[in-house]
Amino acid sequence: MAQNRIDELVDMLGLTEMNLESGLFQVVNVSGIELGEQAANNVIYFMLTSEMPQSYLHHMASDDVQILIEGGPVDYYLFAEDGSCRKVTMGFDVSAGQQPIVIAPGGSAKALILHEGASHLLIGSVVSPAWSPSTTRYGAGPEFLDTYEDKAPWASREFLKRLVGPNFDAIEGGDQAAPLFQLDASGQIIYQGMQLTEEQFFQEAKRLVRLGQSPDIIADSENERLAELKQCLADL
Repeated sequence: MAQNRIDELVDMLGLTEMNLESGLFQVVNVSGIELGEQAANNVIYFMLTSEMPQSYLHHMASDDVQILIEGGPVDYYLFAEDGSCRKVTMGFDVSAGQQPIVIAPGGSAKALILHEGASHLLIGSVVSPAWSPSTTRYGAGPEFLDTYEDKAPWASREFLKRLVGPNFDAIEGGDQAAPLFQLDASGQIIYQGMQLTEEQFFQEAKRLVRLGQSPDIIADSENERLAELKQCLADL
């Protein structure tokens, strides 16, 4: 029964597996209002399931307001810039201390783990200013373990490394990457290992142009969509 509901949500919301972070997502909206180099905000659906129960550690320069739609509970592990960390449980049982809204402040890092026995979790996430590969980093190395080890009862070195997952010592994201996008075989636009909608692609490309760079996009083979995206870049 639970799997039927998961399949239904994936189909109705158009959810796609997320690179680097794990889980499933779909971009709902990117604001047409710009704040400096970024759109004012963006909204996504995000889902964890018993088969993909963890969102691996990632750092965001923007505020991320996450609102529970259904399912859970899930534990949020939040890491502040001052070296402190805390755990918050998202769920509907407010009397038990759970929270249906969790905020990861800009400049912090977070990882999520779905509770054992929970079939899935569906949230709405509002990121402000809007998410961008230039302001997001996935992964961490030994410095992260050194900073947060034993800062909370659960923060053992082994558990912190589990939160980073397969991205340990393989950091992606930030504003120093070459301005090269890729159109993969499934038609997704990839930059620094992260999936972008066409709208996000153009936002990021415009940012790079304003910084004096010349963004380009490649694919394994020439095709009509690649040609269209290349022309759009040339017109920026």
